[in-house]
Amino acid sequence: MKLVSTVAAAVAALALCVSAATAAPAHRGSTQARTFCGAAHAISKYLKGALAMTNGVVDETPANLELAYTTVVNSEPALTATAPKSLRPSLAQVFSFLNLVKADFEKADWQVAKMKPYFPALIAKGNAIAKPARVVRAYLHGTCHIGI
Repeated sequence: MKLVSTVAAAVAALALCVSAATAAPAHRGSTQARTFCGAAHAISKYLKGALAMTNGVVDETPANLELAYTTVVNSEPALTATAPKSLRPSLAQVFSFLNLVKADFEKADWQVAKMKPYFPALIAKGNAIAKPARVVRAYLHGTCHIGI
């Protein structure tokens, strides 16, 4: 389903943030890179629920989806504040999409089956953030040496 790949693109970029927490930054002297990776690490266990849904595994309970998306979205200020300046615009666009997904899930009472009316807007927004999601991924892959 196109929605799954759209959501997956945004969440995959964020997943790279989480994965970056376990890898050493390319420039060991870069405090900012280590701080950014550390902030991403704080949400790693909650991102699994969001990733499970975007990978087509919809066995997450509504409570787990709510906890996962709420935690990830609430991490936006910390990740944005610690992100390198060059990455912030792309990261902001990825979070804009994740905020939309969370808002739609709230309207659907965290029930995946009730998300159908929101698919057209999610697909459009997901397509719009495909490039920023790739930018985030490329930065984290090149700087933090994450190969996801």
